[in-house]
Amino acid sequence: MKRLIVKPVGWPCTLGECPAGLFVHGDDLCFKTDYTDDGKMEVYLENGEAFWAGCRSQEDLRKVIVQPVEAEWEES
Repeated sequence: MKRLIVKPVGWPCTLGECPAGLFVHGDDLCFKTDYTDDGKMEVYLENGEAFWAGCRSQEDLRKVIVQPVEAEWEES
C-alpha cells in the first residue's frame, strides 16, 4: 500500500522568501504559485480558498513564517 508523506524541505522562512510550491502553516497545507498580480502573491489553502493567515495586507502576509514541504509516496 502506498501513502503520501509530506516532508519538510529546508528551514522555516517567511512566505515572501518561500519558493513556489507546497508549504505548511500550522495544521494547514498550502500552495504558493509562481504567478503574481501587480506584485501580489497568489497563495491558497488546500481547499482552494485564498490564504491570508489572519493578515490584512500583502506586506504582512509576506512576513508570515511557513515551512516549505514536498510530497513523496512511500511504500508500506
